[in-house]
Order: sequence, then structure tokens, then C-alpha cells
Amino acid sequence: MRSTAFLARRVIMASYIYYRHSETIVSDRKFDRWCQIVADEWDDLDRFLRWQLGTPQDIRATGMHVRVTLLAEHAAFAWFKERMGYRLKSSNAVAEDEWRWSEKRQVRWVPAGR
Repeated sequence: MRSTAFLARRVIMASYIYYRHSETIVSDRKFDRWCQIVADEWDDLDRFLRWQLGTPQDIRATGMHVRVTLLAEHAAFAWFKERMGYRLKSSNAVAEDEWRWSEKRQVRWVPAGR
């Protein structure tokens, strides 16, 4: 079985792909299972991954709120291209002005309850 941190990073990338680019890279069932595992094994995650994911309850409910680092964003693009065979297209699933940016942490995210 894959590590909890690995699954957490997959959840972040899949959320980014879905909510920012309106593309699905894994089935809803698989994504929900990943979220369940991550939430159940929350204490195995480092502080930064927990910060990116919100709370165990948040990640069980949705991936819309996750905080996406630039590294995760680039990894998501590569994962999508490898898995789907083409590049992500631009999308307005979440308008660019709804994303927040933290210069200190080099992270962007859509705040919960937008």
C-alpha cells in the first residue's frame, strides 16, 4: 500500500486538476477512498501536508479548499499528461481572482466557502 503522504499529495493534485481545470483524472470512488485513508491516518502526515488539506473532516467532504503549492501544480500537470496523454487546457472552473496566494509559503488555494 502507498504511504499516507503519497496519497495526500495525490489528493491535492487531483483536486487541483478537477477544481481549477475541470478535468477528472481518477474516479470519484477512488478519490473518495484516498480522502478516507488520508483522514483516517491524519496523524501520519507532516504539518505542512495537514495545513494544505485543512482538517480530516474537510478532506472527507471536498478537495476544493486544498492549498496547492507551485510544486504540486507542476506535478499535477505532469501527472495529467502522463495519465491522459495530453496537456491540461485552460479553464474557468474557479476564476483566477478567487485563488489566494501566500508569498511566504509559495502556495495558492481557493478559500473554503467562496
